[in-house]
Amino acid sequence: MKSPGIPEKSPIVKKLFAKGIPVISEIEFAAPFTNAITIGITGSNGKTTTTMLTYHLLKSAGLNVGLGGNIGKSFAWQVAEDKYDSYVLELSSFQLDGIINYKPHIAIITNISPDHLDRYDYQYEKYIASKFRITKNQTEEDFLIYDADDEAIAEWLKNNKTKAQLIPFSLTKTVENGAFIKEKNMEINSINEEEFIMETEYIALEGKHNMKNAMAAASVAS
Repeated sequence: MKSPGIPEKSPIVKKLFAKGIPVISEIEFAAPFTNAITIGITGSNGKTTTTMLTYHLLKSAGLNVGLGGNIGKSFAWQVAEDKYDSYVLELSSFQLDGIINYKPHIAIITNISPDHLDRYDYQYEKYIASKFRITKNQTEEDFLIYDADDEAIAEWLKNNKTKAQLIPFSLTKTVENGAFIKEKNMEINSINEEEFIMETEYIALEGKHNMKNAMAAASVAS
């Protein structure tokens, strides 16, 4: 189990790979030791805000929920020491690179833009593929919440398949089975066959990017 800060090009990691020894992330290591539901959140920007907001919504609703991954105490520490029913996990691309069987019940991809390309041979496609590892083990019973306005995400979904149920969110268009802004309302429709409407003026976080973060978090709660 390696720290996400250690690149796969590191000599010791290369030696392990050469011997056929699996090198996994702490997320992959801890997951088999809990039956808790996990919500995995990744993206180039906004993932910390979305993770904190999602955790706040679920905890405020009275759920027994933990916060971990790339934020707070490690996921493994909490699985060992605490007994949460759900975990909200911020997941970096480096953590996702170290998963084999792990899958979140609900995955979020906030957005994708070129970042950390030195770890991906300066190939944007490899970085995008790394982000989408969050959904690679998901089944038809799981959910992928994503920014429908993001070009890189839209292109990947056009050319690749995921078994997860797709829950888009958008600032620019009305979407089915997802979240969108209509006039001055945030609306979430068709999730659990219930409609949620909230006036955007009541969202404390300002800016279009935070409106997207709020739609993603509210979609998880829904």
